[in-house]
Amino acid sequence: MAGNTEQLPQLTSLYGGMGSINDVVLYENAKPLLDENNELQALLSDLYELCAGNR
Repeated sequence: MAGNTEQLPQLTSLYGGMGSINDVVLYENAKPLLDENNELQALLSDLYELCAGNR
């Protein structure tokens, strides 16, 4: 991640504790969207790793 890294600590702070971005679950008609939630978690994991590697 080249360029401005000033916001990385704020972004990675979204991942910790109760009520964090890791707790987001996508639903439709009161049913969890399994494929979409798996994709979301994979993307969040990739984003965290990219940010954590650039601190």
